[in-house]
Amino acid sequence: MELLPIISPRGNIIIIGFDEIVAVVVQGDEIEIRTRTRRGRPLRSLQEYERLFTPFGFEKASNSSIVSIEKVWTFCEQSRTLYFDKLRKTEGIKVSRRNAHKFKGL
Repeated sequence: MELLPIISPRGNIIIIGFDEIVAVVVQGDEIEIRTRTRRGRPLRSLQEYERLFTPFGFEKASNSSIVSIEKVWTFCEQSRTLYFDKLRKTEGIKVSRRNAHKFKGL
């Protein structure tokens, strides 16, 4: 399993497994890596993560996010939002109109 260091919201360095990642999102001017239970800032740019993660089943959802296709629970076409759990406890990721076709049928 590949491990990835990230900086937690409290400023601590934590290690997460690559297989735990559900999304990489840009919020404001910061990149955030999300798992189902944790969030943190990466040490690389979103473009670098997109290039690195695409061979492992990640897709670009918008200009500010890439997501793990296998971790998507459902895609709401009406709101163009991806959800990662049945009860929608994990914050959804908005999908751009340009990329919505990639997620239809999930």
